[in-house]
Amino acid sequence: MQSDFHFGGFSVRMTHGTSFSVADDLLALFEAQCAARERSAQLGALQVLIRDERFALGGSLPAGSSSSQRLKAELLSESTPCYVLVRLGGEDGVGKAVWALVSFVPDTAPAREKMPYSSGREGLRP
Repeated sequence: MQSDFHFGGFSVRMTHGTSFSVADDLLALFEAQCAARERSAQLGALQVLIRDERFALGGSLPAGSSSSQRLKAELLSESTPCYVLVRLGGEDGVGKAVWALVSFVPDTAPAREKMPYSSGREGLRP
């Protein structure tokens, strides 16, 4: 089963092969991104964590500030797995924002924290 969340020009497809739900604050952020028409109000990167079997908001970076060094310094930790949605800029052929999904699962993370990220990757796709 899958669900598509559409908020203006932003779309996220959630497939429910896993039992992860989406936290309310993460959904609210998606809605705010759709309402943000000015670049200064848009996000360039969004960190998604799995907490208590839910996709949860971990952090974000404003548009134009998601260089690899800043992304690494502010959203990635050597021992904490996460997903990062990175806005690539522009729109696809139907006016939706183009995003890339990055899966970050460091070797130093405890095995118990790594497991949900291997099974949840297909559950969260922009």
